[in-house]
Amino acid sequence: ATYTPAAALGTHTFTWAVSSDSIDDVPADNMIAGDAFEVVGATGLYARDDFGTAGNGGGYNNQVTPATEDYEAGNYYDIFGTQQVGKIDVIVGSNTPAGAILDVVLYEVDATGNFIQVDRSQVHIVTAADIGNLVSLDLPTQPTVNAGTTYFAAVHGWGGTGSEFFYGSSGSSPDNTGSVGATSLLFYPNMSTPNAGEAFFTQSTPMVRLNFDLTVGVNEVSADNFNFNVYPNPSTGEFNINLNADVSNNVSLTVKNVVGQTVINKTIAVAGKTVETISLTDYSKGIYFLTIDNRTVKLIVE
Repeated sequence: ATYTPAAALGTHTFTWAVSSDSIDDVPADNMIAGDAFEVVGATGLYARDDFGTAGNGGGYNNQVTPATEDYEAGNYYDIFGTQQVGKIDVIVGSNTPAGAILDVVLYEVDATGNFIQVDRSQVHIVTAADIGNLVSLDLPTQPTVNAGTTYFAAVHGWGGTGSEFFYGSSGSSPDNTGSVGATSLLFYPNMSTPNAGEAFFTQSTPMVRLNFDLTVGVNEVSADNFNFNVYPNPSTGEFNINLNADVSNNVSLTVKNVVGQTVINKTIAVAGKTVETISLTDYSKGIYFLTIDNRTVKLIVE
């Protein structure tokens, strides 16, 4: 039966017990202690970690080949009340360098255990102030999560040696041998299509949390109502950038590869509607990151 705590706030511990009207050979194994959980009030957060001191729970993509491979890590979340989710929070591990790259993603887990992407945030480039602290990234569609459905909240990190993202971890998650199975996972390169032999459970709980606050974060863009979009994307290397600003302005444009190396760096004069073309045809196929005026988008060269 569904259990609602009589006193909602505080830490709750519980035990499963089985009884019988027949003689039991081993009465000592009739009780199983469950993990404690805590209700802390109207924070809007749903977390599997214990909010302790963050360790460097993961990343270290040098354990797989190639070492620059990206990964996703996070936790399962069972939903008991239908509502919208606004953000995913992640603690940045202390070993993460400034310039490391991440985004967050919400998956729905279907009846066969497949991960179906629901929403994904914009790319975030780690600053020195982020290291060891919480980064809260908006889910653009503020999707509705449905009661009776399981979801998976993940952080997606890129980069190899020198630019690798490490997520924070705190608390312990079960392995895959218990009655509930593993609750925290680390897959290379992503949850939907992991590489063979590179889908792992982790017992160091990722500090990746659902956040039901629907307040949209403030984008770090110019006060001049500046915006841009890119097409085609993906492309074979040529990208057109539509820029628009209410007043004339000079903006910086930077393109970096997945290991944080700058491949394009220029200043653009924007007056009203402006089109700028950049070329990555001389570079390898893959993922790049375009930053204009502190806003970053992902470019894909096919």
